[in-house]
Amino acid sequence: MQTEPDSTREPDISDNYKAYMFLKGLGFPVILVRKAIVSLSGFNQTELAKVLSIERNVLGMVISGIRSPKNIQKKIAGKLGIPVKEMFKDS
Repeated sequence: MQTEPDSTREPDISDNYKAYMFLKGLGFPVILVRKAIVSLSGFNQTELAKVLSIERNVLGMVISGIRSPKNIQKKIAGKLGIPVKEMFKDS
């Protein structure tokens, strides 16, 4: 039986960063790694957007690399426990 993710818990910073670097190291595109990290952190994009007080479509555009507002990148990376310069260095 699959349980619902607990969107109120703080993700473990070291685990998220390790997972991010591992997936990148396997050669996955950064955009797909960013999308995966959101899920691996126990969030979906709607939940994460709500926690960050931003619109879900804006979150999706930033994660996908379509938009790159630095203040929102900083919020996302900070919540997921990944250095912003690492998570969004392609932006």
